Amino acid sequence: MSETTSSITIAELVRIVAEKAGFCDYDDEGRAIVPVNDANDLQTCVEIVNRGIKMFISDAPRTGWQWTKRILSVNLVPSYTGTASAGSAISLTDDDIAGTYDDDYFNSYTIKITANTGKGETAVITDYDGTLGKFTFAALSGGSTPDDTSEYRICRSTEVIDADSGRYLLNDYFGSVMGSPKYARQTNKGATPAWVNEATIRGQRQNSMTSSTPYMLAIRSYGTRQTELLVWPYPNADITVEFSYEILFNKNEIEAGIAESGSSTTLVHSRLSRYADDYFNRWTLTVLSGTGVGETATITDFDQGTGMLTFAALSDGSTPDDTTVYLLEPVTKYHPAGVKFDEAIRYACLAQAEQDVDDVNAGYVEYYNSKALLQAYNLDSRLAARKLGNMNCGPIIIGRIRNIVTYNGE
Repeated sequence: MSETTSSITIAELVRIVAEKAGFCDYDDEGRAIVPVNDANDLQTCVEIVNRGIKMFISDAPRTGWQWTKRILSVNLVPSYTGTASAGSAISLTDDDIAGTYDDDYFNSYTIKITANTGKGETAVITDYDGTLGKFTFAALSGGSTPDDTSEYRICRSTEVIDADSGRYLLNDYFGSVMGSPKYARQTNKGATPAWVNEATIRGQRQNSMTSSTPYMLAIRSYGTRQTELLVWPYPNADITVEFSYEILFNKNEIEAGIAESGSSTTLVHSRLSRYADDYFNRWTLTVLSGTGVGETATITDFDQGTGMLTFAALSDGSTPDDTTVYLLEPVTKYHPAGVKFDEAIRYACLAQAEQDVDDVNAGYVEYYNSKALLQAYNLDSRLAARKLGNMNCGPIIIGRIRNIVTYNGE
């Protein structure tokens, strides 16, 4: 589901635009970074990058961009469920699975309490002791302490929503389905998956917890700008489903600044309080300068009232303080076109900066129109036949579903 990691990120594009426009700040070693002192400068550069990408998309060849048509592979995984035999504020132990799974088998995945003490709360596993059957985490999302009544569920996937093996988060650029789903080659599964209305799957979920090879799939909105895949029945083994889709680009976001305080598991910046609770959940925190420089963490909780970001720990265990300069990037942190179009996207953003900022005047508009865009046309013309095959829609087309209340049940 993810982009090639060598593709240029939105944060890099923002830094490039900021440097050319004279808005960038600098780290302790004098290297240019995104604006962190002035929120308006950062927002201006983010908007320029978004307009530049939209300009590139609108400058498509007569037949449209082939790169907007993609094949999506989603790895469906089973759930692991059980009942705790003991717990603490930062751990849950299940004697029944002691010795069953290796150490660290569940590290980095989300555990959810499904019944009794702590019901509905989640945590990201930071350590798993296979000998004891013990899960360790920073804290449950609601601060509860699990006990021997707590029932739990966990999936070994970062794409699963709420530790629910019937729900999978798709990337930010997912627009609409273009064809029928199929299982990946050599899966040896008899069931043939098909698109259905999401209400059909919701009805099945309310009546039973059946596990088998999924044969019904649906697409629905998740939150304000993402999409989820629903599957039924719940997977009873790892399996990959594939289908073609078309990209929809809305906008990209990043946030950056200088922390006011922190702890081993938190970073506080009151400027972030303009965002809603949980807005930054799942985003990546990177320390650009100061204490913890170069370290990263995944945000597990965000509190609007205090501007506090919570995570399991920075990658090398540092404690952020008021010298920590940070960058926040969403799950999808790359531009939508992919690594082959980095050059065109870069110059589209610089060309947009040249049009929007008086101090930028280096011939970027001319280079973009005369060279970068033409090179992109040539690259794009070679994509479809080799990489995408037949992109016909087939008998059933399910587009993005809007204005649907997000399902919060089990």
